[in-house]
Amino acid sequence: MDRLLLELTLVLAVGLGVVLLYRPVSLAGAPAGSPRPEREAAPGTWLGQGPDGPVSLSDEAVNAHVLVLGATGSGKTTTLLRFMSSAVERGVGLIVVDGKGDPGLARRLGALAEAGGRPFLHFDMTRPDQSVPYNPLRHGSSLELRDRLMECSDWSEPHYKFAAARYLGEGIALVRAAGQGQDLPSLVRALEPHQLALTARQLTSKEERLAVNDLIDRCGREAAGLLNRLAVVAPRELAALLREEPESIDLGAVWQKGEVALFSLDTLGCPEQARLVGRLFVLDLKAAASRMLSGGRPVFVILDEFGVLAGREAAD
Repeated sequence: MDRLLLELTLVLAVGLGVVLLYRPVSLAGAPAGSPRPEREAAPGTWLGQGPDGPVSLSDEAVNAHVLVLGATGSGKTTTLLRFMSSAVERGVGLIVVDGKGDPGLARRLGALAEAGGRPFLHFDMTRPDQSVPYNPLRHGSSLELRDRLMECSDWSEPHYKFAAARYLGEGIALVRAAGQGQDLPSLVRALEPHQLALTARQLTSKEERLAVNDLIDRCGREAAGLLNRLAVVAPRELAALLREEPESIDLGAVWQKGEVALFSLDTLGCPEQARLVGRLFVLDLKAAASRMLSGGRPVFVILDEFGVLAGREAAD
């Protein structure tokens, strides 16, 4: 076929309703790096040719969210590459999550970034030895980090949830004050009850030491399940990916500096870890948005295989 037709669904929230726009688009003769036609004045992304001429989406429309649907091989990833190319060409920050861990997408996005002179940061669960590390706990107060980690588990009993939240909140504050737990692997180790008790011995106040011991006695058992779940996110073979390093990916910096970041998750080989890392990513992205929205700089966030990240934390 010399024309590849896809169905692009643009979901716009209009008042209390939802508008679905369907339009056939030809991608023929429009490589991912193709520039937009000169007559398009508004910043946006050129998708290709439609029956009535060029088809594009303005940044204003994209800001209302875009959902790309289609069967396997219909051109979904090719369409997403249009948006990636548009962001790179204009120096707009680009954050991409690939739930399939497709090496082909990594190569194409890396080539786009190189051609556009943009830094390319690749977090790759499928090739840990070649991955740039990512620390989803780099930013945030002890309470913010507590809430972020609490979202990594599902709770059926409020009693256990509140006990674990108390343990995490007070425990994170203690270990961070002691200069420990700067990333997920080290934080999980530092929050183990026996390790937390050792850290408490460094406190000069007897009352504070007793308070920590009381916290461990009252809430340590309830927090154990959450700590085990967090340990699943960063087993020994993946712990290096989530460590704090100077070169670790910082979503706020990607946004501010116009960098290109790709997160290749391994939902086939490590489904549990991939979904938990995806949860932490979404929560970190929301925190970055709260810090960056007042700055006025745009960012493109593209989620290929949204089902990997779909959950309450993404919907909220």
